[in-house]
Amino acid sequence: SLKYSLFTQLCSQFGYFNAENRNNVVVIEPSERYFRDVKQIDNRFLRTCHKIAIFYVKSGQEDKNCILNNNDTSKRFDLFLSCMGWFIDLESHTGFLGGLDKTYAKQCKTLYFCSPINEVIFHIAPFMRSDENGGGQIFKLRHLGNDEVHIIWTEHYRPFRRGIINTEFGDVLIIIYPLKNGLFKIGIIKRPEIPLFGPLLDGSTVPFRLLSVLVRETAINASHSIRMIHNFYKTPYEDRLNVIQQLKEKHGCKQNFEQFMSSFISKHNKL
Repeated sequence: SLKYSLFTQLCSQFGYFNAENRNNVVVIEPSERYFRDVKQIDNRFLRTCHKIAIFYVKSGQEDKNCILNNNDTSKRFDLFLSCMGWFIDLESHTGFLGGLDKTYAKQCKTLYFCSPINEVIFHIAPFMRSDENGGGQIFKLRHLGNDEVHIIWTEHYRPFRRGIINTEFGDVLIIIYPLKNGLFKIGIIKRPEIPLFGPLLDGSTVPFRLLSVLVRETAINASHSIRMIHNFYKTPYEDRLNVIQQLKEKHGCKQNFEQFMSSFISKHNKL
């Protein structure tokens, strides 16, 4: 049949019928259990997912509670965010949620970005509203405090110190200082064991038109660098490959090359 001819041609062109590639080709016995297990591949992430916290510091603020209670921001900060990604509706969003529950849709305004290889949720402190009972602070810290990369936009006249917002994580701080000449100075504070990342480095000065893209890419690369120091970390591609290898071992038929070819040809000659 045409279907069989096209399939054999494809396998031949990829070298699947060569004896030296025999160990890389396994005949799978189709069964309900196999089709149930193969769905596990689709449950794995396709892209690397990142959670990044963003803080806004007004002039004169050096206290964590004051910073977390900020609900109004400057126009430049809002424009900076709008170029970092796009705001999403949590209730209808089908991508990475970064630990946020869809029921929190009315409690926080969420920024999202994705590319072919990355998905990012930005937890923005001023847009995660605090309630009168202080529950909003707990809600904010539960998400902001668990993010390994923090972006701090500070309009204070003093340099930002790590201890101002002291959280369990926050391994990398990317600090943005607006300058009087319209440029923006970047400060980077990281744990010593984290490898160097870019494109922005500590002390870099950039114009506003490039700020959002460069800060976003630096934050994503920082998140990658943090994960690479852990020996157990696997990329989504490695994770999916492990699932495929497990399917091969679990559902593959034990055959030598001759048995494989004869069963393949005889089965499809009947079509």
